[in-house]
Amino acid sequence: MGLSEHRKQTEHMESVERMESTGRMESADRRKTWSRRIVAGIASVVMLISGGVLATAVTATASAAEDGAVVGNATGGSNGDTDISFPDLNSKTVTVSFDANGGSGVPAQKVRLGGQAAEPTTPTRPGYTFLGWYTQRNTGIKYDFDTRLVTDITLYAHWTVNVYRVTFDGNGVQTVVPTSKMVAYGDQYGTLPTVARVGYAFDGWYTAKTGGTRIVAETRMTATDDVTLYARWTANTYTVTFNANGGSVSPLSKKVQYGSAYGTLPTPTRANYRFVGWYTLPVDGTNVTPDTRMTDLRDVILYAHWTRGDANGSNGNNGAVRKVPVYRVYNRNSGLHHYTTSWGEKTVLVRLGWRDENHGTNSFVTVSKNSASVNPQPVYREYNPHNGTHNWTMNRAEHNMLVRLGWRDEGIGWYVPKNGPVNVYRLYNRNSGEHVYTTSYGEYLSVIRAGWRGEGIAWRSL
Repeated sequence: MGLSEHRKQTEHMESVERMESTGRMESADRRKTWSRRIVAGIASVVMLISGGVLATAVTATASAAEDGAVVGNATGGSNGDTDISFPDLNSKTVTVSFDANGGSGVPAQKVRLGGQAAEPTTPTRPGYTFLGWYTQRNTGIKYDFDTRLVTDITLYAHWTVNVYRVTFDGNGVQTVVPTSKMVAYGDQYGTLPTVARVGYAFDGWYTAKTGGTRIVAETRMTATDDVTLYARWTANTYTVTFNANGGSVSPLSKKVQYGSAYGTLPTPTRANYRFVGWYTLPVDGTNVTPDTRMTDLRDVILYAHWTRGDANGSNGNNGAVRKVPVYRVYNRNSGLHHYTTSWGEKTVLVRLGWRDENHGTNSFVTVSKNSASVNPQPVYREYNPHNGTHNWTMNRAEHNMLVRLGWRDEGIGWYVPKNGPVNVYRLYNRNSGEHVYTTSYGEYLSVIRAGWRGEGIAWRSL
């Protein structure tokens, strides 16, 4: 063998050794590479065998582990291929916990590794609306239930607080400002309207007309629906003092609530005089009977009226006509009219802002109950607690019907002469439900043209 041939043989052997060495190194590097790639999470395994020819692809889902942890083994086979072994992934599960964040409980779920959680039944929470499941308690992103799971997770319910309307019912007062407000669940009610009612003391706002719970500004909203609050009232109580006006009487006084009937009145005595009734003034004034309603806003003195007679009380002048004026006032805010025989009540209402529509005189003139010579007839009075209107009628059947419908029976408002010379006309407003009374036929026709319904003659007066 020549020198040249020997050199070629030596170079060939060195080349083979380098290839064998390189092959061993590449095999080791390849095993290290597979070990790094088969880690926790989702790993795509592509095996190149038989001189780099693509043989197969395997997608393996590994159990959760620290970054870089090997969960599969890659070794060289007897035929030079690479063998890969995996754990049983179907037996691996993760836990999905649900924190209702103040709402009703939701059970946890066990989910196969790489699987999806099922969206649970919507939780409930009084006063709140459910927004969805989120990855953090107060912030985070809304969870997508199509997400494939590779680790335990806790999901948090998010909520928005409900806001409810609170409506105020004056319960005898027509105008309440504001009529309503909005309050969020769990918040304080805050500022509540201030209301006033003639003859009554305001006791507060309640959740029912009778009974119920008192609501103040600091009360928290715990209702889970809109709320109506009702004004609660206590009628003022006044002292009625009896002045025998020359006679003697017992008892000397009694207590009467505003809006209530006077009730039992004492009968005074006076030698050689016959008692004819109790009146609001020593001379003239308004006759007060047990059925008369207390409409004064202050303590009252009633005066005995007498007619001269013998010791047995006989009286040749019995039945003389005693006039009782009726006053009309108008509320600019509510548009309602009111009629009263009480000068004191009229004066107080005018001070409160009502307009005196008779300018110090009267609307019409009625008579006392004892004015027998003109055959006095009762006019009944009713009150509607829902809209604050009053009604007056001589028709007993109409009176009884309104009381059955919920109007308050306020007894006899006054008496009128059966055949008085002056007509008193009645009109009805279909919108407000109010009745108006007038002795002016011109006003009667004018109001009819304005849309009111004319109801003819209500009664006759002096």
